Amino acid sequence: MTAGSAQQQADLYAKAQQQVTADAAVFPVYVFNYVVGAATKVQGITFEPQAFPTFYDTWLAP
Repeated sequence: MTAGSAQQQADLYAKAQQQVTADAAVFPVYVFNYVVGAATKVQGITFEPQAFPTFYDTWLAP
């Protein structure tokens, strides 16, 4: 590889990186804060992977 072709290759990679960066989809990642209060009688509260509480199987102990 000659010095000229190495420089051309570096220039092409730089242009490709700039294009990929310019076209990349960017979206903010945000996790809502939750305060979940429960008594000892409340059973079965679970959380989804995104930290949302799931009350589908929640029940009250006697």
